[in-house]
Amino acid sequence: MWLSRAFALLLCVPSLALALTPLIRAQKETGDDAALISADGTIEIDAPSEEHLGTSKEGLTSAVLTAMGEGSVLNRTVPECFSACETYNAGVDETTENLCIDAWGTCSVGGCGWGGTCRQKFNDECTDHCSEWAEADINSPNVCQDKVDTYKCSASKACNPAKGWRCKQKKAPECFLFCEGYETSGNAAVRIDQNSGLVCQNLNPDSTDLGVCLPLPCSMTHHNTGNYRGSQVCKQTMPWCKNSCAEGSDEPNTTTVCFDEYSEVCQNHAACPDTMTRCTPVKHHMNESAVNKEDLPPGWRQETVASLAQGPGQDMTQAEWRQEQQRVRIEALRSLQQQPKMIMRRDGAEKED
Repeated sequence: MWLSRAFALLLCVPSLALALTPLIRAQKETGDDAALISADGTIEIDAPSEEHLGTSKEGLTSAVLTAMGEGSVLNRTVPECFSACETYNAGVDETTENLCIDAWGTCSVGGCGWGGTCRQKFNDECTDHCSEWAEADINSPNVCQDKVDTYKCSASKACNPAKGWRCKQKKAPECFLFCEGYETSGNAAVRIDQNSGLVCQNLNPDSTDLGVCLPLPCSMTHHNTGNYRGSQVCKQTMPWCKNSCAEGSDEPNTTTVCFDEYSEVCQNHAACPDTMTRCTPVKHHMNESAVNKEDLPPGWRQETVASLAQGPGQDMTQAEWRQEQQRVRIEALRSLQQQPKMIMRRDGAEKED
């Protein structure tokens, strides 16, 4: 019975015809119920006997997955969710394929109720990064993005189509460079410093303010200054501490710590005291393994990676160690910016811009 139902469901796919041809031929040769192929290409077939499949369930699965691809059976049998997830409960995230969703867009592992499990649905990605939010934040999966001031995003689920559209929020990347100073703006709601999570960073290669960080939102029109030209929102990146945390230090509760350069004690503070510097903790004392090469931005050349892998010199201060790390990052950034950009021609071939 299960075979008949499975075939009725899956044989609607024309690509299965080729894979199931041997099964159909076997039926005809042995006198089993004949397979019928109608004029429109629809296949009608009763389940073949187990001796033709070798084993019933395994044989069918093999034929189906060969024709349709691994995992596609599940995708076709689990319906798509009625909307995108607005919030995630523990155990699910945007990488979860099948989940439960309630009427408010809350997604979870269980408690599906009458709707049952569904395949996660996603909105189209927003055109630009958000850097000003209304009842939403950088972690909101979906936002209503303003069509004119695209940096403005809200939590409204009923977007006015004339003014905005509902989309999947772009993730803010890690800043490529450390902040080379912090600018202020009279139109900024919040000042920024070494303790700020999100910043606007100037990555304009022709600017004298390369690497300078500015307050949100990342908009020239909002701040009425050209300093924001070439800037983008990003998560502030901190240099590695010059040494591992000394005995008696706090156990880091985030990706950064407040580091005392003289005692080498690390502490957890929302805002570092003036006597301490925020940096990324390392596990090994002045050792090349302190530098995790996997954390380096993409495109870094091997020789620059090798120079950092040596770690700070014995007499190098935290400021000097930061400067050396920044030098390598700037070199890597300029190398990436000088690479020719590839654009796709209409015929599908690539050419340099």
